[in-house]
Amino acid sequence: MAVLGILFGLLVIAAIAGQYLLYKNKGKTSTLIFVFNGLLGILLSWLIFTSLPANYDGQRLLSLVWGIIALIGLGMKFFSRKNEQISKLLLTISVIGGIIHLMLG
Repeated sequence: MAVLGILFGLLVIAAIAGQYLLYKNKGKTSTLIFVFNGLLGILLSWLIFTSLPANYDGQRLLSLVWGIIALIGLGMKFFSRKNEQISKLLLTISVIGGIIHLMLG
């Protein structure tokens, strides 16, 4: 149990740091931080989906929604440059929603 607590703490720290850097950083590394946040949102979605029993259909579907939101945010960043703030907001919703779902689930 202690290892899972440490893993969860690291995920929360990574989410907080990633969200801070997502909105603060302007420059060459902003794309790297953007991709990191997208991958974190997808990772959280996968962790939640695989940790729930098969008969928890509603919660498993909600976990997939967090990953889909992250994919939409990444797609908006790379295929439509004019909606960068909306894509950042979608990544924030995905990561924070995933963390909260992991906490409560």
